[in-house]
Amino acid sequence: MKEGFPLVRSYTILLFCVLIWAGNYLARQFLLSEFPPLFLSAFSLTVISVFFFIMAFVTKSFVRLQRKEIVILCLAGLIGLVANQIFLFSGLKYSTATNASLIFSLAPLITALLLPPY
Repeated sequence: MKEGFPLVRSYTILLFCVLIWAGNYLARQFLLSEFPPLFLSAFSLTVISVFFFIMAFVTKSFVRLQRKEIVILCLAGLIGLVANQIFLFSGLKYSTATNASLIFSLAPLITALLLPPY
Protein backbone atom coordinates (compact mmCIF):
# COMPACT_ATOMS: atom_id res chain seq x y z
CA MET A 1 0.00 0.00 0.00
CA LYS A 2 2.84 2.35 0.79
CA GLU A 3 4.36 1.90 -2.69
CA GLY A 4 1.19 3.04 -4.49
CA PHE A 5 0.69 6.24 -2.51
CA PRO A 6 3.24 8.37 -4.44
CA LEU A 7 1.60 7.24 -7.68
CA VAL A 8 -1.88 8.21 -6.45
CA ARG A 9 -0.53 11.53 -5.23
CA SER A 10 1.13 12.20 -8.59
CA TYR A 11 -2.04 11.41 -10.54
CA THR A 12 -4.10 13.58 -8.19
CA ILE A 13 -1.76 16.53 -8.76
CA LEU A 14 -1.84 15.94 -12.53
CA LEU A 15 -5.64 15.77 -12.52
CA PHE A 16 -5.79 19.02 -10.53
CA CYS A 17 -3.46 20.71 -13.05
CA VAL A 18 -5.55 19.54 -16.02
CA LEU A 19 -8.76 20.81 -14.39
CA ILE A 20 -7.17 24.20 -13.72
CA TRP A 21 -5.82 24.31 -17.29
CA ALA A 22 -9.23 23.46 -18.77
CA GLY A 23 -11.04 25.97 -16.58
CA ASN A 24 -8.61 28.63 -17.73
CA TYR A 25 -10.30 28.98 -21.12
CA LEU A 26 -13.79 29.09 -19.65
CA ALA A 27 -12.75 31.74 -17.13
CA ARG A 28 -11.15 33.83 -19.86
CA GLN A 29 -14.25 33.54 -22.04
CA PHE A 30 -16.40 34.69 -19.11
CA LEU A 31 -14.06 37.59 -18.23
CA LEU A 32 -14.08 38.84 -21.82
CA SER A 33 -17.71 39.83 -21.42
CA GLU A 34 -16.63 42.36 -18.76
CA PHE A 35 -13.08 43.44 -19.71
CA PRO A 36 -11.21 44.23 -22.95
CA PRO A 37 -8.63 41.68 -24.22
CA LEU A 38 -5.61 43.97 -23.72
CA PHE A 39 -6.50 44.61 -20.08
CA LEU A 40 -6.92 40.89 -19.39
CA SER A 41 -3.61 40.13 -21.09
CA ALA A 42 -1.77 42.78 -19.10
CA PHE A 43 -3.43 41.76 -15.85
CA SER A 44 -2.72 38.04 -16.23
CA LEU A 45 0.92 38.65 -17.20
CA THR A 46 1.38 41.04 -14.27
CA VAL A 47 -0.09 38.59 -11.76
CA ILE A 48 2.02 35.66 -12.96
CA SER A 49 5.16 37.81 -13.12
CA VAL A 50 4.68 38.90 -9.51
CA PHE A 51 4.06 35.27 -8.50
CA PHE A 52 7.26 34.07 -10.21
CA PHE A 53 9.26 36.94 -8.75
CA ILE A 54 8.07 36.04 -5.25
CA MET A 55 8.85 32.35 -5.86
CA ALA A 56 12.35 33.23 -7.09
CA PHE A 57 12.88 35.43 -4.04
CA VAL A 58 11.65 32.76 -1.61
CA THR A 59 13.73 29.99 -3.19
CA LYS A 60 16.71 32.32 -3.75
CA SER A 61 16.98 31.17 -7.37
CA PHE A 62 17.88 34.44 -9.08
CA VAL A 63 20.41 34.11 -11.89
CA ARG A 64 22.74 36.86 -13.09
CA LEU A 65 22.27 37.46 -16.81
CA GLN A 66 24.51 39.08 -19.36
CA ARG A 67 23.22 41.99 -21.45
CA LYS A 68 22.82 39.83 -24.58
CA GLU A 69 20.79 37.27 -22.64
CA ILE A 70 18.53 40.00 -21.27
CA VAL A 71 17.78 41.25 -24.79
CA ILE A 72 17.00 37.72 -26.01
CA LEU A 73 14.86 37.05 -22.94
CA CYS A 74 12.89 40.28 -23.44
CA LEU A 75 12.29 39.53 -27.14
CA ALA A 76 11.22 35.96 -26.36
CA GLY A 77 8.90 37.23 -23.63
CA LEU A 78 7.42 39.85 -25.91
CA ILE A 79 6.71 37.36 -28.68
CA GLY A 80 6.07 34.23 -26.65
CA LEU A 81 4.04 35.69 -23.81
CA VAL A 82 2.59 39.06 -24.67
CA ALA A 83 1.65 38.31 -28.27
CA ASN A 84 0.37 34.89 -27.24
CA GLN A 85 -1.93 36.37 -24.58
CA ILE A 86 -3.20 39.15 -26.82
CA PHE A 87 -3.99 36.74 -29.66
CA LEU A 88 -5.60 34.26 -27.27
CA PHE A 89 -7.93 36.84 -25.73
CA SER A 90 -8.70 38.37 -29.12
CA GLY A 91 -9.50 34.94 -30.51
CA LEU A 92 -11.73 34.11 -27.55
CA LYS A 93 -13.69 37.25 -28.29
CA TYR A 94 -14.76 35.76 -31.65
CA SER A 95 -14.77 32.03 -30.91
CA THR A 96 -15.60 29.52 -28.19
CA ALA A 97 -13.43 28.34 -25.32
CA THR A 98 -13.40 24.85 -26.85
CA ASN A 99 -11.98 26.08 -30.15
CA ALA A 100 -9.41 28.23 -28.38
CA SER A 101 -8.20 25.34 -26.23
CA LEU A 102 -7.88 23.07 -29.28
CA ILE A 103 -5.94 25.67 -31.25
CA PHE A 104 -3.78 26.57 -28.26
CA SER A 105 -3.00 22.89 -27.62
CA LEU A 106 -1.75 22.49 -31.19
CA ALA A 107 0.93 25.18 -30.71
CA PRO A 108 3.73 22.75 -29.67
CA LEU A 109 2.98 20.47 -32.63
CA ILE A 110 2.97 23.36 -35.10
CA THR A 111 6.20 24.69 -33.60
CA ALA A 112 7.83 21.27 -33.99
CA LEU A 113 6.69 21.05 -37.61
CA LEU A 114 8.05 24.53 -38.40
CA LEU A 115 11.52 23.75 -37.04
CA PRO A 116 13.98 22.63 -39.69
CA PRO A 117 15.26 19.05 -39.35
CA TYR A 118 18.81 18.63 -38.15
